[in-house]
Amino acid sequence: MQSKKTIMIIDDNELIVDTMSIYFDDDYNIIKFGGKDCAHKVKKYFSKKVFDKPDIALIDLALGNGCTGIDLADLVKQHGVQYILFFTGCHPIDPIVAKAKSLKYEVLEKPLRLSRLAKRLSELVSA
Repeated sequence: MQSKKTIMIIDDNELIVDTMSIYFDDDYNIIKFGGKDCAHKVKKYFSKKVFDKPDIALIDLALGNGCTGIDLADLVKQHGVQYILFFTGCHPIDPIVAKAKSLKYEVLEKPLRLSRLAKRLSELVSA
């Protein structure tokens, strides 16, 4: 039996983090960071000597407190995460969305259809 892949969910909206965690819990190991200080929590997590390495990171683009999802993506990539998917409630022509797309990241718009996201995650882990 193949072991479950691990996804990291990062959003300043704890309700979104909790909803995704519940939805994906049967199929994936979950590492989650929610709340206004989620960026700080992620940085602290990766500063530990030993941590579970996620296979996929789901990151909100606009995290607040002067941090963007793009800022965290650089940190997450440094620790070997294979895939990063951004999601956002920002307008598609917002500069942060344009920047993420120019960096070749996949950006999903809120509100997210979790069934569609589940299909995309399945495609990524089976690639």
